[in-house]
Amino acid sequence: MKLNKLQQWEKATNELADEFINKYFDKDAGYWWISDDIGGTIFVNDYYFDLSDIVDFLRYKYSEKEMFYYYQYRLDIDTKGKETAINIKNWKKLRH
Repeated sequence: MKLNKLQQWEKATNELADEFINKYFDKDAGYWWISDDIGGTIFVNDYYFDLSDIVDFLRYKYSEKEMFYYYQYRLDIDTKGKETAINIKNWKKLRH
């Protein structure tokens, strides 16, 4: 059966999420898309990631340690009511 473009995108997006989960979490980590909105926000082991973050962590080859460090950095900024000044791409560059 041939998939239409939307089905292809959803399949590719789920495969990308699987790659992200396998790289940064245990292989048996449970996850789901919030409200079944594929490509929106994913919930995994009490963490939340949107698709752009998933893509950027993989694109810029974050290690597991770097990814969780950045996640905590952004959580700290967000809980203080400030905007995140440094995105994933630039944070990695500044850390090295």
